[in-house]
Amino acid sequence: MARLLHSGATPVRRGLPLGVRMAGAYAAADAVVLPSSWEGFGLPLIESAIHRKPIAVGRFPVARELAAYGFRWFDVDDVEPLRAFLSDPDPALLDHNEAIARTHFGIDALTRRLEKVLGPMRPHHNANRKEEHHHDRTRDQHQNTSLPSLEVADGDTGQERL
Repeated sequence: MARLLHSGATPVRRGLPLGVRMAGAYAAADAVVLPSSWEGFGLPLIESAIHRKPIAVGRFPVARELAAYGFRWFDVDDVEPLRAFLSDPDPALLDHNEAIARTHFGIDALTRRLEKVLGPMRPHHNANRKEEHHHDRTRDQHQNTSLPSLEVADGDTGQERL
């Protein structure tokens, strides 16, 4: 992999340039390389699938755990398959990995897991929230007339709902 990276016609970036967000970095990438031998969770493995980018992965425990879900990655020690993919991309591979990531690790999967854990629990409803908000807004308007007034929709507690 090191030989391929050094001989590449395009620059290899490590870290995000100032002002660039992660989604922009993935959008600009042709491929992701994760040569780690150890990761806490291996978020780039999931992110690369969500952003539909091929990834070359080193051998580390979390990668083995996540691979059990059925992800298909390139081996960081064998550059030829990744090079071939980049020359002639197969959208089916990206479709496959994206579907696994969304099914098992996407926001819908998180919501399902939280529902199982939290079950009948519901967010605490503060009946005085609207009144407190009104008093805060009125006080802020008197202290600084440049602040915009914010309206709270009827029944909105301002809390997240699962």
